[in-house]
Amino acid sequence: MDLDEELCGLYALTLRMPGAGRDELAFALGGDQAQVADGLRRLTALGLVGEVDGRVEAVPPGAGLGRLLRDGLDGVSRRLADVERLVAELEPLSREHAAGQRVVADASVSLVSGVGEARDVPLAVALTNPPVRSYCCQKDPRSFDGAVVPWMEDLLHAARERLLVMSLLVEADVLESPAASGTLSRFAAAGIEVRVRGRLPSGYYVMGEHAALPLKWGDDLAGSAYQFHLVRSAVLVAALTSLFEELWRTAVPLGAATDPHRRVVALLAQGLTDDAIARRLGLSVRTVRARVARVMAELGVRTRFQAGVVAARSGWLD
Repeated sequence: MDLDEELCGLYALTLRMPGAGRDELAFALGGDQAQVADGLRRLTALGLVGEVDGRVEAVPPGAGLGRLLRDGLDGVSRRLADVERLVAELEPLSREHAAGQRVVADASVSLVSGVGEARDVPLAVALTNPPVRSYCCQKDPRSFDGAVVPWMEDLLHAARERLLVMSLLVEADVLESPAASGTLSRFAAAGIEVRVRGRLPSGYYVMGEHAALPLKWGDDLAGSAYQFHLVRSAVLVAALTSLFEELWRTAVPLGAATDPHRRVVALLAQGLTDDAIARRLGLSVRTVRARVARVMAELGVRTRFQAGVVAARSGWLD
């Protein structure tokens, strides 16, 4: 989290002493009020603490990391490549927060290998204490075909029985999989939320208190030869959930992400007229206008400009 030892110590103290005043924190640190004031200023700038009526309240480590993910996605994403180091760095802070909240923190990391395990282990973990909230980022069509499609009936059953409440975010390339259309449509019919984004930073899963991460951040299961880290860490789960929510916000519903509609939106964003789009796609002007109207309705926008903005935010113009 790019905290030096002194700042990390102050942050840990605010987690251990929720609602403490500056004087109390200074006393606990040996009476250096100037040091505490400067440290709180820096922590506030990072979004890790706040003050209300003279009392300092710390943001839980997972939520704090989530804010840093939103503010500097690329830099923080590189940190996630080394799962053990990230957990080792953040878990002591989680324990400080747990001590302040009078709860017990626990963390573990295990390596899982094989396409069969990649299908079975996450579902088994998720269903140990249903209903479980799950978030899934699918980046690679190979992973979708190898792990998600064979797992489909189990997922559908879990979703229909409300054992699993799942949101699925897929990269646009996944739609090129021959099995994608039918599978994703069945997921949506079973109550699984599905959205599409032009680019995803990495494939990963969050299942209740656990997260599954590829060996190298930026890959998907197929890119990691179906090896992944299964992590139990409240801090990491909160951070990855926060990242998922940000990616979800800039994604589009499955129905708005079919290839013909994507092409229309992309050309709209380039400022082309209906006539120009019709010539480019080999369609009639009437058909283009009908698709434009449908896309705008599905995206919930009122103007062509807004449709272009949504396309840019969704990564369709990358």
